[in-house]
Amino acid sequence: MTAQRARRARSIAIGIGAGVLVVVAALALGAYLAPRVLPNLFTEVSDEAHRQTIIDAGTSATVVVPAGWASQRAWGSESELVVRSPDGGLSVTFTISADAAQPTVASDDVAGRGGAVVERLASGLDVAHAQTDDALVLAVGRGAAGPSMRMVATGSREDLAPYRPVIADLLESVRVGS
Repeated sequence: MTAQRARRARSIAIGIGAGVLVVVAALALGAYLAPRVLPNLFTEVSDEAHRQTIIDAGTSATVVVPAGWASQRAWGSESELVVRSPDGGLSVTFTISADAAQPTVASDDVAGRGGAVVERLASGLDVAHAQTDDALVLAVGRGAAGPSMRMVATGSREDLAPYRPVIADLLESVRVGS
């Protein structure tokens, strides 16, 4: 009887051990896959250029996302939009600020780089822009008349050089409302 109990206890221990091993393997697989799958849940790629709207605190702005580009919102949020080029070489993050008196680039973004440059776009909006070590930071708005959209193109000056024309197209497509 004791030998039979010992075998049964051993069988139960092996079953529990196998169950724990399966659970650990499933958790490890989930931990491996989650960072690769979750960001893509709210990603959309369109065959045609399309307008995306960013909304925050009753203020809105739009930008035209080129065909073939991925546009992604953080967990379905409407206050931030990230677009990526089809080759994955350019990532631009868009946010909106309702309380910006004019398009500005924060001084800590451009420390030691001679400050931001402000220009007028063909659309009539103003853009302030500056290059940091790892990003091109831009703010687009109507001067002192209202909100502005902040754009951050991630990459060094050399990395972003081939993308300057498409960054200019993105800038020109921005429309800031209230």
